[in-house]
Amino acid sequence: MSVNGDSLPTNQVELYVRAGKDGESYGACPFCQRFYMILDLKSGELNYDVITINMARPPLDFKKLANRLPVLKHGDEIRSDNDEIVQYIDETFPYPSLQYSNMQAHSVCLDIFSKFSYFIKQVSHSADHLLKELQAINDYLETADTRFLCGDKLTHLDCLMLPKLQHIRVAAKAFKDFEIPDDMVGLWKYLAAAYKNETFRKTCPSDQEIVYHWESKPETPSLSEEKMKLYSTDGYNKPKFSFDTPIKSDESPQQGNLIPSGGASDNRAGGPLTDFVQQLEDYAPTIPDSVTAFYLNRAGFEATDPRITRLVSIAAQKFVSDIANEALQHCKMKSSSGQTKSKGKDKRLTLTMDDLTPALAEYGINVKKPAYFV
Repeated sequence: MSVNGDSLPTNQVELYVRAGKDGESYGACPFCQRFYMILDLKSGELNYDVITINMARPPLDFKKLANRLPVLKHGDEIRSDNDEIVQYIDETFPYPSLQYSNMQAHSVCLDIFSKFSYFIKQVSHSADHLLKELQAINDYLETADTRFLCGDKLTHLDCLMLPKLQHIRVAAKAFKDFEIPDDMVGLWKYLAAAYKNETFRKTCPSDQEIVYHWESKPETPSLSEEKMKLYSTDGYNKPKFSFDTPIKSDESPQQGNLIPSGGASDNRAGGPLTDFVQQLEDYAPTIPDSVTAFYLNRAGFEATDPRITRLVSIAAQKFVSDIANEALQHCKMKSSSGQTKSKGKDKRLTLTMDDLTPALAEYGINVKKPAYFV
């Protein structure tokens, strides 16, 4: 498709997304679906076109815009950074507002996609870490008494999480024979609400495209011959969408709550938190508290409680550790697939920007190479 946008109306927006296996149809990038959902929810204030791009052979006009997806184009304004896209849409088309302030919902969603990535790429051979993150979301949803994460209407957090959860459901079953447990009632009700939502159904890629999205990654295990036929996109298989759930559609949000009533649940919830706060005082993070406090002050935040500074230090340490580990796996995969063979006993790996860039992309962080002159 043409990438030219001359003489577009002021409310006309173009979203460039990753193409599917055939190079033309809608692909299964979860970050692309996120912004597809956002634009559709704001379609009363704007008009939009979704343009698929085959990154193996991108059009010359698109190359002038960006070198990655998704990309938002509004007249002469171009955004390719995920956070910048969200900010631009909210500032330019503020209604309906998709913003949220529920930090509890936000916090339970932070680590699930990284744990899924480790699991499906066989960095982690056990599903325990993924199950723990799914359980945390389920426990929150069972006490939230809302259809979606932050209320009864979709917000930015839902647009971020629902595509990822669908990838987890479909890809984990295809590659690892893993299924979300039926007893996670809160999580299944959340997915059931999404499957009834017109915007999610409209923007959701097929199971075949989701499987292809992960199959094309070198770290992902190979499909069995039977599953290759099941998820084939050769034209004989109709697009399949996993919109079924193991719960009854008429169940109320109160049913299936796994947390018993009474004071016992409060004790169980408070005990681990109290222990964690006490352990903070004795733990020495890799990132010194003085460094964390310096950057917090530069950002305009003054922590009077040293435990808050220590908590931020630990969170930053975990984030850097996850990024470094993901980059190391990319480096190992690249090294093992290379043609050169080293006979030395001490084989050293060197992490480069080529390893760091895809690792950061898993967290929605786009790294751009600086301009240089010859």
